[in-house]
Amino acid sequence: MGLENVVPGHGDIVLRGEIDGLVKDNLAYLSALRKAVRKAARRKYPQEILAEIGVEDCGKSRVLIGGLAEELHRRNLRALYFQMYGEMPNINPDEPGYQGEENG
Repeated sequence: MGLENVVPGHGDIVLRGEIDGLVKDNLAYLSALRKAVRKAARRKYPQEILAEIGVEDCGKSRVLIGGLAEELHRRNLRALYFQMYGEMPNINPDEPGYQGEENG
């Protein structure tokens, strides 16, 4: 890429020798997210499927970003679902914590 370093919005500065690998890893994560969302969308209650997909299932460590990676990952799944389908994923009304029409 010809870059000297990358300063992300969070985390450590990425140096020249690490940039290509980091970009490839992040693109693989985004691809895994898209695949997971598409799989979940085929179900009646996609949120059940999304809730089972951990950050490590998509190739990232859950201890990244001070331990916030898992929560951010869950938000990424829901945000991508919304972006792709224009609505939040349906939640099974029989699940504990179901709150009606809001879907979370």
